[in-house]
Amino acid sequence: MNLSRRSFLAASGVAAARPALENSRLRLEFDSRTGTLTGFQNQLTGESCAVSGDEFAVEAREFRVEFPEFQLESATFVPGAFKAIYRHRQLRVEVAYTLGRDHAFAEKRVVLTPDHACGLTRVVLSRPEFSAPGIEILCYQHPTFELLEAQH
Repeated sequence: MNLSRRSFLAASGVAAARPALENSRLRLEFDSRTGTLTGFQNQLTGESCAVSGDEFAVEAREFRVEFPEFQLESATFVPGAFKAIYRHRQLRVEVAYTLGRDHAFAEKRVVLTPDHACGLTRVVLSRPEFSAPGIEILCYQHPTFELLEAQH
């Protein structure tokens, strides 16, 4: 697994970097200013997809906080993961993307730590939108418990 910063020379001659988490099958790219996922690439085929809207939201009986209201405290790479920590006066949110050594998928984990007891009512993990030439998004219907039971 490689943790890398792919640099390229901009027209102005200033180097720019895009933080990335990658293995032999998948590459995830992040925005270091927001801590959000901005794209991924299938390392086996070379196909890439841009991602926007990787933003969470938290709602409790006492408050509602949307992504722009959070302050990014840190965005760092640790072995096998990209972690971003956000702060709001009501709570702390830690987001971690992990990518296993030979996995063709990534995992996103979100940990909420409120400053005080609250009645959590809704958590939005992400609102992703994907864009790539010729992309087709297919809906996968997860089976219901009743359907699974009926098959046995």
